[in-house]
Amino acid sequence: LSSSSAASDVYKRQYIYFRLKHMETLKIVISEYKLAPTRGTPSAAGLDLYCAESVTILPGGKSIIDTGVKLALPHGTYGRVAGRSGASYTKHFVIAGGVIDSDYRNNIKIIVFNIGKEPIKIEKYSSIAQLIVERIYLPDLEFVEELPETERNYKEVIDIAHTELGYF
Repeated sequence: LSSSSAASDVYKRQYIYFRLKHMETLKIVISEYKLAPTRGTPSAAGLDLYCAESVTILPGGKSIIDTGVKLALPHGTYGRVAGRSGASYTKHFVIAGGVIDSDYRNNIKIIVFNIGKEPIKIEKYSSIAQLIVERIYLPDLEFVEELPETERNYKEVIDIAHTELGYF
């Protein structure tokens, strides 16, 4: 190998390493409330998200709660908003699951439903939901007139014929 070829290979490896490292970084902008997402433990799947405002939700009601956080998710991922089971159980509320696309750049907001019989007060700085970053497959789209048959399609036809039509 020539020295320029070896230098080129080193450069390529460094560039690839930089790109992989860069792509795996979750960039976070924190508002004036300073409510950075946190992990409960180093191995926790989700990042806890916090309320940037106090909110009271009437029974059967709903509210959209701002977290004061903006994200830039790595390409090839999306953020899934999920409830925190302990908080949902004790306070009788449900978090509407949400999807955050990797190109979304506005504040993350959480939709909360009060399923209890009493008003609930969610205090500013309370942990309200969690963000789970998941990989996603983004296939090309192909529009067709028909889909290919599978063994499952045949089995479901037989099951319907047997149970609903009395055949077999």
